[in-house]
Amino acid sequence: MMAATRIALITNCPEQRAGILSALHGVGGDLEVIVAQTIEEFPAQSESRAIDCVAIGRVEPPSDVPRAIQAAKRSLKDVPLILISPCTDRQAVQESLDHGAQDVLSSAEACDGTSLWRRVQVAVRAARESTRCRRRVCRRLRALRRETLTDPLTGLHNRRHFIGCLQARRGRSDRREQVAIAMIDLDHFKQINDGGGHAMGDAMLVEVARAIRHECREDELIVRWGGEEFVVVRGSASPQATWDWANRLRENIAALRVRHAGVSRSITASIGLAVVPTAEFGEQSIWIADRALYLAKELGRNRVCTWPMVQAFETAEAIQLDPLLTLRERAARFARVLRDRLGPTQRQYLGPHGRLVQSISNRIACEMNLLGAVIDRIGNAGLVHDVGKAAIPESVLGKPAPLNVEEKAMIAEHTRHGASIVAAMGFPESVVRLVSISGERYDSDRFRRLHPSDRVQAGIIAAADALAAMSVDLPHAPQRGLVAALAELERGSGRQFDPAVVRAAQQAYGTECRLVA
Repeated sequence: MMAATRIALITNCPEQRAGILSALHGVGGDLEVIVAQTIEEFPAQSESRAIDCVAIGRVEPPSDVPRAIQAAKRSLKDVPLILISPCTDRQAVQESLDHGAQDVLSSAEACDGTSLWRRVQVAVRAARESTRCRRRVCRRLRALRRETLTDPLTGLHNRRHFIGCLQARRGRSDRREQVAIAMIDLDHFKQINDGGGHAMGDAMLVEVARAIRHECREDELIVRWGGEEFVVVRGSASPQATWDWANRLRENIAALRVRHAGVSRSITASIGLAVVPTAEFGEQSIWIADRALYLAKELGRNRVCTWPMVQAFETAEAIQLDPLLTLRERAARFARVLRDRLGPTQRQYLGPHGRLVQSISNRIACEMNLLGAVIDRIGNAGLVHDVGKAAIPESVLGKPAPLNVEEKAMIAEHTRHGASIVAAMGFPESVVRLVSISGERYDSDRFRRLHPSDRVQAGIIAAADALAAMSVDLPHAPQRGLVAALAELERGSGRQFDPAVVRAAQQAYGTECRLVA
């Protein structure tokens, strides 16, 4: 059932008001008239009522007619306005229309009733149609804007939207906060398209987009950057928390199984991370994240790389260009070049700690009567086994309290990073392999699967690393004497450490008072 047409009548002439009301009530239409004597009363009269049309009658003084029209248009800007004027000459009518009136009729026509009601109906229909058209246009414009800024396949924002956000955020961020930019690229995506067709590729992109959404909050920006690349911009509580989030996302993508046309496929992703103060978020941040992504691809894909990893890797590559450097000189130059970017704990691991592990490893290996070439290999691997910690935040390595699960997972990656850095520095492949397994526990499945000679060599470095760590004060553990350190090694024998290596260490240092690099 259609609602009654509401007409607001503004006139301060009692005779005119009575005549118009009588005429309108006589036409029998479904209408309601709201009367205001002055323009000042009108807003209060119309506050809680939907007005379909405004009729302005006699206003004193006559010069206030334009003001009355403009005031009514301000209160109800989309409502049609009819002026009831005693003067119907062409100039007066044109002036009224110029000020915003939709129609003008004389007092005699208004008091006829039928003429006024017919004019009201025409004006209301035209206004309603105009409103419908405007709303259709606005909806279409909003839809077009969404289409312009949204990827149609995944429903994520596209690069154009991202660039708009980038421009809008400039100069409006708090330097005390940090933002993380993650560049995500699907590994070997072309094989998905070639093997399963583009429909399979599209299905994979949709599922990956869903997995990314699942790991993000609603207020975080997720963008399909193009092709098989995605970008996420989110707040960063700390570098290690961001790395843990990215690594969890990587694992979730790797766990996806996408079925299409009876075929099931999986995929992995490489992720590059940049963490910067929010005030510095811009094109440079995207470049940093993209460079980290490139490194993740270069190092074998299906991994998370950060900007500190990029800096460490590029430093290592520069060192390799000097063929005259010995292996020890390469390690020393690496620590020296990065020194200003490292914290005190990181510098300890890359410098004095590495040299002490090299010395202890050589001593234990000699005690076990290994060949000279093997002893050299173990010593060199011990020297650089911790270079991967250049990519671990100082806040994690130097944490005085026990590490949480996420921090332990991040540190566990340092041997893999270290092996890549050592390879980039030009160390022999045998040393690189030894660095990559140097952090394995004796009772781990991976350790048991190693070649027997690799188990012995990795076990020596693990024991030497523990003895060296216990010989100095660290943020999370105080220094211990040699006797206490050897006793700790004994307690871990058969679980963390190789029993044969533990015995060799006890024999090698049984009469010593301290460890010396």
